[in-house]
Amino acid sequence: MASAHNFLSGRMAQAMRRKKRGIYLFFALAVALLLFLLAPAAAAAPVLVLKVQDAIGPASADYVIQGLRKAKDSGAPLVVMELDTPGGLDTSMRQIIQAILASPVPVAVYVHPEGARGQRRHLHSLCGPHCGHGTGHDAGRGHTGSHQLPGNGQTTGKRG
Repeated sequence: MASAHNFLSGRMAQAMRRKKRGIYLFFALAVALLLFLLAPAAAAAPVLVLKVQDAIGPASADYVIQGLRKAKDSGAPLVVMELDTPGGLDTSMRQIIQAILASPVPVAVYVHPEGARGQRRHLHSLCGPHCGHGTGHDAGRGHTGSHQLPGNGQTTGKRG
């Protein structure tokens, strides 16, 4: 009877060791999977933000063109152009428009901060492929970011 007891004890101990190894293996695989899934997110390039303030001129055009090159070279998924300008030189604006249209990286134009200006008739071309602008801003002649409904502060969704 003692030998039967030892036999069962040995089998149970062996089963417990296998179960313990299985648990360790499960957790090791779970951690490895988690690290594998998180690695691409950590390696992704950040969104590049270009702040364009004051009048558009040759320096602004160079800044935007170099920023778009940097975004392409770094593999950025998006460029956000934060805009606060009354307009500027037509030639510089055209250079910026051409650079945006030729950019392989999507560009979103955002008129910011609240009350900022994004004027000039060519601004609408800047918004060509990908665009957004904040609410309550002046983006070109006669265009505001939103129209407020009286009393409740909700937007109508219409553009001016």
